[in-house]
Amino acid sequence: CATYEKVRAAGKKLSVVFVSSDKTPEQFREYFGEMPRSWLAIPSNDKRKAQLSKLFEVEGIPSLVLLDAKTGNVINGNGRGAVSADPE
Repeated sequence: CATYEKVRAAGKKLSVVFVSSDKTPEQFREYFGEMPRSWLAIPSNDKRKAQLSKLFEVEGIPSLVLLDAKTGNVINGNGRGAVSADPE
């Protein structure tokens, strides 16, 4: 969340769609409730979750895929590693 806030504070456009792997709707609501209010979400029982996991070859959680919103092209398939490597 800190990287997200830093990017937004710099005036850059960034949207996040949280794709849940929670087991129950209650777990989803609790975990998603901790996310910034501007984030969007797809619950785990939504059929798009499986489609996205397959499309982006998600093998574990958490995963972060960075996409270009205009083209749909993958900017970084290992966004989690990129964010973790950010010294700030």
